[in-house]
Amino acid sequence: MTSRALLLLASACIAGAQETGYPLVYEAAKQQGGQYMQSFYLPPAPGATPWAPEWSPDGKWIAVAMQGSIWKVDPGTGDATELTYNQHYHSSPAFSPDGKWIVYTADHNQQSIQLEILNVATGQSRELTHDGQVYLDPVFSPDGRMLAYVSTLPGGYMNIYIRKIRDDAWEGQPIAVTTDHKHELERLYVGAWDSHTQPAWTTRWQTDCVRVQSGQWARFGRSVEHAGGSERRA
Repeated sequence: MTSRALLLLASACIAGAQETGYPLVYEAAKQQGGQYMQSFYLPPAPGATPWAPEWSPDGKWIAVAMQGSIWKVDPGTGDATELTYNQHYHSSPAFSPDGKWIVYTADHNQQSIQLEILNVATGQSRELTHDGQVYLDPVFSPDGRMLAYVSTLPGGYMNIYIRKIRDDAWEGQPIAVTTDHKHELERLYVGAWDSHTQPAWTTRWQTDCVRVQSGQWARFGRSVEHAGGSERRA
C-alpha cells in the first residue's frame, strides 16, 4: 500500500470517528498529549484481560480491573468474584491500608473519568467525584487518612492532588501538590506541558510525602533535602 493510500485511510478513520461521535481524546485531558495519552496512559477499553492488579493488605487476594468491573481473585485457585458493576467502566483499584475500602476509577462514556469507592464488607459503592474532569491513579497514604490522585483540574493539565478521607467521604478540600509547568521544548508525543502522574507514598517521613512519576518529592508543611528532582511545599 502506498504512503498516499495509508494517509487517505487514516483520514477516513478519523473522519468516521468524528461522524459517529467517538471522542479522540477526553475533553478535560485534551491539553495532555492528545491521542497518545488516551492510548497508552488512560485505562484501556473493556476487555477480558485483567488490568491494574492490587494485592489486598492481608495478602489473601488480588483486586483487578476486568470487563469494566473490579474483581477479586484468589491467587491460589484463580477464582474471580465481581465486586463492582454499573454503567461505567471501572479500573485502577487501590486498597485502603485496613483493607476495608477500595477506591477505583470510573470512566463515564469516554467523556470523563471519576473516582468511586467500594465498601468491601457490604459491596456498596458511591461516587467520590462527579464533574467533567479526569481523575486517575488513586492511592491511599500509609495511615489511610489521605488519598493521592491525578486530576486535570483546573485547566486540563495533569497534576497530583491529595485530600483527606474518612471511610467513604472526603474531609476538607483537595490540596494541589504539583502545578502546571511548561517545558521549553515541544516534546514528541506528550507536548510541552509536563504530566504529573502515578503518585506513590513513602513511609520515610510518615504520611507527609508523596513521590510523583516525574521523580519529584513533595512534602506537606516543610521543605526537604533530597537527591535530584524538586519539591513543593503545601
